Amino acid sequence: MGPSLPAMLKAADAALLIGDPALYFEGDVPRLDLGEEWARVTGLPFVYAFWAGPRGAVSPAEVRRLQEALRQGVASVGTIAQGYNGPRRAAQNESYLRTNIVYGLGDAEALGLREFYRRAHVLGLIPRVPELRFHAHE
Repeated sequence: MGPSLPAMLKAADAALLIGDPALYFEGDVPRLDLGEEWARVTGLPFVYAFWAGPRGAVSPAEVRRLQEALRQGVASVGTIAQGYNGPRRAAQNESYLRTNIVYGLGDAEALGLREFYRRAHVLGLIPRVPELRFHAHE
């Protein structure tokens, strides 16, 4: 369904909102943050997204360019927040980008990702737990 909470709740017992509809929702319905719940149950961070590709998909120089783009993006969070969805949302956007987004994949995040895959495999949702390999870091 589209991201209309009233429409979803009219058709089902629960709804899933992601992205802007979740970020900007101001209603008083009971809610559960899946990332917070994952951390509570496992003690590990939840990895919502990451860049992935097959071995050799990027060269070491391209990895460095991606890492530099990350550094520039993080340094520009205030400007990015100002330019997204208008100035009335700028403070909320900036807070979200500074406190809710983890821009690196460290040891804890890799453990959380591995645990997610392990649980998905145990439930029969994926055929095997994939091996995680990381492109070279600086």
